[in-house]
Amino acid sequence: MMDEAQIEAAFSALAAELERRGLKAKLWVVGGAMIILSYHSRELTTDVDAAMNPRAQVLDAAQEVAAHLHLDGSWLNDSASAFIPQTGSERWLPGRTYGPALEIFLGDPRMVLAMKLRAAREPRDRADIEVLVRACYIRTEADGLALYQEFFPEDPIPKMGRIMLSESIEKVWAANDGLIDSEELVTGGAPADPVPRVVARTDAPSRPSHSPNKELWAWSVRGRVAHRISRGTGDELLTLCGHRLLLSDVRATKSTNRPPCNVCNARRPGS
Repeated sequence: MMDEAQIEAAFSALAAELERRGLKAKLWVVGGAMIILSYHSRELTTDVDAAMNPRAQVLDAAQEVAAHLHLDGSWLNDSASAFIPQTGSERWLPGRTYGPALEIFLGDPRMVLAMKLRAAREPRDRADIEVLVRACYIRTEADGLALYQEFFPEDPIPKMGRIMLSESIEKVWAANDGLIDSEELVTGGAPADPVPRVVARTDAPSRPSHSPNKELWAWSVRGRVAHRISRGTGDELLTLCGHRLLLSDVRATKSTNRPPCNVCNARRPGS
């Protein structure tokens, strides 16, 4: 079993081993490791599921890391790669670069949720599905089924996957304490700034305008944290941690006391 610190240590050791061999590699991480690194919502995972390039060289280097750090020989494996949907690069979020030899990408939470619903293993996938239902703001079963079909259009959702989806939605949103179902969009440097610059008018929440060279935060009423905006995609804003915020759900604010999202904060430019 591996916790977040062990995963980070293993990636650092893998990067060092690859550099020693004169190699450069990329990993595209899904599964439990993605949940840990993105949301810190579970403590342990049995392994790191990832697609990788170059595959053979990375797996061989991973064996050296396993021996050095006393990890299981399959701590890094690509057994889940056959189940990763064939999607574009926009479905992968930048994770972290480990020196010149290793670059990590994390699966988009919508894609990983679809994969979890397809696998639907008890009990290991249930808690992850709950986390991702909240992260992707899936409020109804219809929304969840539409998400699943987006990634697996020719593969009906398994019965257990549908059950987990329905029960997760009920559990996650039953805890809603009646907060306003909207986002607050602000800029102005650090989240602790007392009066951030307003970049969206309250009378026109669906089309906030902002300069791309300014720091941009969306203060999530639902999640009670501030997410850093990566880019706009049509009618959505994409955060650095993978949240997708509908522009129609955004409103402006001059101040907030919400803490920043740790994942967005870790991925901010220059960090």
